[in-house]
Amino acid sequence: MMKTFKIALFWALSSIMMVSAAFAAVTVNDPSYDTTTVDTGTTRTVSVTMSTDSGSATINSFSVSSSPSGLTISSVDTPFTVGTSGTTKTFTISSSTTNTYSFSVTVVDSGGASSSSGTATIEYVNPSSLTMEIIEDPISTVYEGNNTGMSINVQNSLGSSQTRNLTLYQNKSNTFVVNASLGSAAAVQTITLTAGETKSVTWNITIGSFTGAGHAIIRLGDTTQSKVWTLTKGTTTTASTATTTTTGGSPGGGTTTTTTTTTTSTIKGPPGHEIQNVVKEIVQRKNEEIKSLIDSKEELQTGLRIALGKELSAEIKAVVAATTEKVQKNTAANRTIDVDVTNQKSTVTLSIKFNGTEQVNNFIIKDIVPKSLADKASKITVTAPGAVVNVTNPDPEYIFIYKTVTPGEEKKITYSVNERVFTLANEYAAPTILAESTQVYVPPTTTLPPTTTTTLGSGEKINLVFVVAVVLILAGLVWYYRQNYGKRQPWQPVVKPR
Repeated sequence: MMKTFKIALFWALSSIMMVSAAFAAVTVNDPSYDTTTVDTGTTRTVSVTMSTDSGSATINSFSVSSSPSGLTISSVDTPFTVGTSGTTKTFTISSSTTNTYSFSVTVVDSGGASSSSGTATIEYVNPSSLTMEIIEDPISTVYEGNNTGMSINVQNSLGSSQTRNLTLYQNKSNTFVVNASLGSAAAVQTITLTAGETKSVTWNITIGSFTGAGHAIIRLGDTTQSKVWTLTKGTTTTASTATTTTTGGSPGGGTTTTTTTTTTSTIKGPPGHEIQNVVKEIVQRKNEEIKSLIDSKEELQTGLRIALGKELSAEIKAVVAATTEKVQKNTAANRTIDVDVTNQKSTVTLSIKFNGTEQVNNFIIKDIVPKSLADKASKITVTAPGAVVNVTNPDPEYIFIYKTVTPGEEKKITYSVNERVFTLANEYAAPTILAESTQVYVPPTTTLPPTTTTTLGSGEKINLVFVVAVVLILAGLVWYYRQNYGKRQPWQPVVKPR
């Protein structure tokens, strides 16, 4: 009797479980993931949501099948309960080989009922198949309100069309603006490339308000292929360095002190321009130091020979040193660095102004251009109105000779290259100057045109007398008419004199 009761109870419970399982049918939604194309060696997270039409169900088995094989899939712990509100589980997939995989999720509940999702597809490609090449880096030192930019080439070496996101991140709030206000968010450009296509993407960055250094990160798709830049905010700085040089001669001859002051600031330029203004005072050297400098620098000797047209003697060097010591005190220099991002051109302008009261003869400027602007003088277009220009070193170094410089006159020298370069203010040294002699400046006088005296000939005199006589006769006739007839009214009779 008891045995019969147990059997009946077993069948009753089984029936209840079967009815319950049939009643709580499980639905498995299609797998969800953020991209259908993935680089080999990278892991993607896939999520899948399961729910019941009523009640709840216990899932005892969760499996992912793929075709072909080669897809690595992480496991999901079971059992877990699924209700009408839905339960989401995640797992990861990866592959070390290039292939297109189809996969689906199958779950089995406690009643043995099986449910499967639809089939999803994901393509794994080699990272080298889609490449990102940085064509142009942004300027590393930036100023608030000015612009910088970057240019990227993306190449698709696959045999099918691909769509990827280029994402620009920043790690500081309000560090810069990329085509729109970003704050601390990312800027995204979605690009589609056909098989074998290469596309260029350019971002123009407007620098906002920030302090210290910020980082810009560009990433291609979901890969590890990225590039990081450090953007440092430029500030107005003043730095002084003092160098003490011991002069030769008798004991107690003394020392000379050279002080160079550098001030860098930003200039608000037109859109697409990064402009810096660099003020580096002319190095103040003593007489003996200038003579030693001439003796040690062959290019200065060459410049002097060209300017003076003769060989250099000790007396000539002494005169140049004495003149230079006097002239340098009244000479100021500054340099402007303008990087035109829009037109891909960089221009450096050196301005030298003489503020003395005398005229300077054979004013010589030696200037060194850093290799960051150009590694060869042949790549630079130099403009220096009124100067004789000599390339003393192709690295490049130049000597400029001005025959005369007058009080208050400013000479401008420009160096231009047809590309966007990344040259920093601290790479430029102060120019070196030399001067042969000075003299009292006599401003040019304004000359009045000469007075012209005309002498009439005898025939011209007779003609003039005749004209005067005719004029007098006509004047007399007019006077007579007005006296006798000009004042009579129309109703008055004409009275003839007796």
